[in-house]
Amino acid sequence: MYSVIIRIKKETAGDKLEFVKRIIENQYINKFGRIINSSRESGTLVFEGEGDEAYACMDYATSRLILQKDVMDSIESWEWIDSDDPEENGSILNSYEKYFNKK
Repeated sequence: MYSVIIRIKKETAGDKLEFVKRIIENQYINKFGRIINSSRESGTLVFEGEGDEAYACMDYATSRLILQKDVMDSIESWEWIDSDDPEENGSILNSYEKYFNKK
């Protein structure tokens, strides 16, 4: 099973929090599938799925979200969890920050 856990910065609140959550949730409904946020915590989003369709949906959502600076600036942490291959687990946010901050 694949899981993505996104935590929004605590200082992101009110209308801004709802805006960021809506943008993120909408990216997980795409041409590769539909994965719904299962978190009940207001500042946390959890997307889970199995198989190639879920992987493609999550990968595509990631590729779209990293281009949205207003959303990226509001994310505290963004974790990828692969229960079948734990060596693949890690921080999506850290990976992309390293890539985009290269000089």
